[in-house]
Amino acid sequence: MPAILTEDLAWEWLMEEPSQGRLTEIAMTQVPSRMLEACTISSEYRTSGETAPQEYPELPAIDQTFVDQEILDFDHWAA
Repeated sequence: MPAILTEDLAWEWLMEEPSQGRLTEIAMTQVPSRMLEACTISSEYRTSGETAPQEYPELPAIDQTFVDQEILDFDHWAA
């Protein structure tokens, strides 16, 4: 899973010399769901490498009622 960091945390990670404990804390940064977008993609992604949107009418819709409802332990993002 990639790390998604604020600019300040990315700078600290790459340009400063954080302790092992601080690196772990930075790596545990969580991105609030309000900043993300869900999209289903084609199952051909693995071989094509292209992220073409794909609808799957035979599957139930993704439940997004939780979006922007979570309380994050490591939320470094501005509200």
